[in-house]
Amino acid sequence: MTEWVRLKQLKCPAPGCPSTKLVDWVCAKDKNNTYLNENGEIKCAKSENGESVHLDDLCKWGWKCGDGFHEGQHIRADFQSFTHAMSTALTFSDSRSALWISKLILALGRQYRR
Repeated sequence: MTEWVRLKQLKCPAPGCPSTKLVDWVCAKDKNNTYLNENGEIKCAKSENGESVHLDDLCKWGWKCGDGFHEGQHIRADFQSFTHAMSTALTFSDSRSALWISKLILALGRQYRR
């Protein structure tokens, strides 16, 4: 069964973004919360188990935290920047098992061809 986790208190994963602010991520298009699963898929939805409004592989998702660095643009995360942001998000990973996190890292490796 796929397990979705809300992306909250996660540093901006856009490569080069200097912001250290922890963000509760929402979809720019519809303001729904964003969720990540162990397969490296990201969605926006009204709830964790709700139907996706938008769904894609994490490597295709754009990020914009509000820092001027972005110049209004959504920037895709690379493997290093996302895994670094995720590793610093202790509240994000608290409830996740080591198996879930391992599956996620492997899925991201496939997406980013690592």
